[in-house]
Amino acid sequence: MRVPRAMPGFLAGFLVFDLLVNLPGFLPAFPVGSLILPSIDLLVVAAALLGVAQAGGSARVPLRIVTCGLLVILLAFETASRFGSDIALRLLGGGSAAWIAGSCAVSLALVAAAAGVAWLASGLLLQGFSSTIVRSTFLVVVALCAILQVATRYRIFAPSAIPRLFRDLWNVIR
Repeated sequence: MRVPRAMPGFLAGFLVFDLLVNLPGFLPAFPVGSLILPSIDLLVVAAALLGVAQAGGSARVPLRIVTCGLLVILLAFETASRFGSDIALRLLGGGSAAWIAGSCAVSLALVAAAAGVAWLASGLLLQGFSSTIVRSTFLVVVALCAILQVATRYRIFAPSAIPRLFRDLWNVIR
């Protein structure tokens, strides 16, 4: 069986999405494993992109923007949860209004860069999901990993941050 031409791009896009999801959890003692550990959040974003790939032409761009936005929100939430929401201000130091404005500008630039990288990687994933072989292979691999996780009780997929995100948002709203 021939490997579709979309497979290398799909794998590269999936790796970039995985790196974006796992970047806040980077551990220097376990660098590779902490960055490429698959997570439920990654599967949620990939499933959303699988749906976007199946959507019609006019709905693709807005759905792709929403999916990339979800990824950036998860990245920002995990970063703020691990390091604090004022990480840029603490790293840049100072307490004057100019330093605060500069740290906000740096934070916004990093969010924009993450959104740009997510947009480019989502294009690779969408191109891969347009192939039936790639789509089916992805679904089979995810299903087998889920079965292995349940059967062996070995954690293949890291827990999701989405329930914690909604719980924290609910606590802010209340």
